[in-house]
Amino acid sequence: MTADVPTLSQMATTTDTRYSALDTVLGVLSLCLVGVVLRLTLGPVPDEAALFPQADKLFHAGSLGLLAFLLLLVGVWRPGRGAGWWPAGAWWIVGGSALFGVLIEVAQSFLSRDADVFDALADLMGTLIALWSLLKQRAAGA
Repeated sequence: MTADVPTLSQMATTTDTRYSALDTVLGVLSLCLVGVVLRLTLGPVPDEAALFPQADKLFHAGSLGLLAFLLLLVGVWRPGRGAGWWPAGAWWIVGGSALFGVLIEVAQSFLSRDADVFDALADLMGTLIALWSLLKQRAAGA
């Protein structure tokens, strides 16, 4: 690398407070999404889950993918702002998001809901799509 291009570790140690408000908003959105996901997955089955065949799988992939994407934006890479607070944590965030989906399915087995391994797989697919999307944006220099 050339001297004027910082490495990920150098970017991680650089404090740029201009964007701390955006990071805070993304973090709050992530927490709100966790609450919504828990409410929808551990409460009564929403009517929207039967809109079309496999709608619940799409909801699982979309919600956990969005959660992983928001966390990746805050923690790993911030477009136009450099590395986040955990530049090497992408796989941990994806794994943690997928584990969150698995734990939801385990919790559903103790409630009056059906646990479904395919829901957990949809969660994993959503998180992997989020990572792929972020890596694609990063490669494009967005």
